[in-house]
Amino acid sequence: MIRTGRPSAVLGLGGGSALDVAKMAAVVSAGDNSAEVYALMHQPLPQKTATLVMMPTTAGTGSEVSKVAVIVDPENPFKKGVLSPYMFPYAAILDPELTRSMPPWLTAATGMDALTQLIEAFVSLKANPLTDALCREGLVRCARSSTRAYHAG
Repeated sequence: MIRTGRPSAVLGLGGGSALDVAKMAAVVSAGDNSAEVYALMHQPLPQKTATLVMMPTTAGTGSEVSKVAVIVDPENPFKKGVLSPYMFPYAAILDPELTRSMPPWLTAATGMDALTQLIEAFVSLKANPLTDALCREGLVRCARSSTRAYHAG
């Protein structure tokens, strides 16, 4: 349906998986192949896709600001990353109120995702003074807010 409709924009609303689906929908809308064909690299991704606007409802995924979509190959039980500058979102609308309905266990899981990504960026061989400063601040904020977010949303 999205391939025949050829929308000019796609809105991703939800957690990381939903945002990744939106990215692949934008790719599919601009091309002539299925998401599986593009994800398995049978065909190059279209160079022009629908404009992507992301509204994450969880914290920690980072999908709203990346050019990567992670999908599962239905024939093999593993995740596959699809990387393309054409999947980089045009805008991300971050509203903390969208995370308030998450159950505490999901708040904790997505908080750990954010923490892991901060640590990964901090110890990366490609880290620089700017990323290190941002990571230090993020680590302080995670430590300060995690318990309160778990209990109060």
